[in-house]
Amino acid sequence: MDGPGGKVAAPRSGYLQYIQRALLVRLASERGVVIHLRCRPGHFLVQGHAYATVWPADAAERVAQDLSCAHVTGPYRTLAQDVSLGVDQLAEIAVRALSPAVNDTFTALTCIDWIGDSLCKLTGRWHPIRVYRDAAGVARVVTTEATYERLVQRAFEKIRQAGTRMPAVMIRQLDALAKIMERTTAPKDCQLLLDQAAMIDRLSLSSVEEESDRADIDRAYQSVLRVHAVLPETQAAPRGGGRGAQAAQASRRWNRWGAGGRLDRIDPRVACSAGTRRLRNCRARASAALTATEKACRLPVAVLPGAGAVPVGSRIRRV
Repeated sequence: MDGPGGKVAAPRSGYLQYIQRALLVRLASERGVVIHLRCRPGHFLVQGHAYATVWPADAAERVAQDLSCAHVTGPYRTLAQDVSLGVDQLAEIAVRALSPAVNDTFTALTCIDWIGDSLCKLTGRWHPIRVYRDAAGVARVVTTEATYERLVQRAFEKIRQAGTRMPAVMIRQLDALAKIMERTTAPKDCQLLLDQAAMIDRLSLSSVEEESDRADIDRAYQSVLRVHAVLPETQAAPRGGGRGAQAAQASRRWNRWGAGGRLDRIDPRVACSAGTRRLRNCRARASAALTATEKACRLPVAVLPGAGAVPVGSRIRRV
């Protein structure tokens, strides 16, 4: 593709809901052009703003009508091709549940559980097709797709920000990260998850006043590091200073001693306490899980490719 290409402006405003990729490939092949779609389903198109680029540039005007017929826009986002919407719906419900006006922590915990389940299914398997070729093998359509990094950020960051000073939310997010980490094989994905865990750990240090609560959060954070430590030859480490940096050193010491080494030789905080505080935490989590399960029956549904129907709202929708 030589040159800057010709820009095609959106014919109308609205959320991009659906793209007929097979139709676009056929039309591009017939006209001998290459089309790069700058937006993906879920993005908002503004009338008159460029949303595609065409090569050669002089074919942009001819392709504009084809592009208009090959996509659907509307006033709302839909789950048909917008994989991020399922994560956003769960995060939105969690953030609203954590607001002072609602103050429904158990609903937020349920959302975190289902977000973790969805990302477990996607981790290591999210490789969306971006280049579509015609029958002759010539690249005709290049799309924009949601990245794994953005899915993880959407899943954790807004809830983390809304869960300031809430140990239960921080612990549940760290539990979810540990489960996702078990499915992770790519070093960059490990680093992404470690960074999310480190941000939660730093938030707990700055916002949670009770020492016992901070210790509970730290145990959950150490669980993430232990899962990472036994992954094969991972080099990622939490970014930033403070307890996250100390935990990174503990993770490296774990790698030297091996999974069968003594935990108390790595870091005293890594060893799991069998005392009364742990029993109290188990009881609290069991109560939270029971209440959250009862509420899940009333929650809307988000569907992620390969994840099936995920309870999120007032009804269940299946694909």
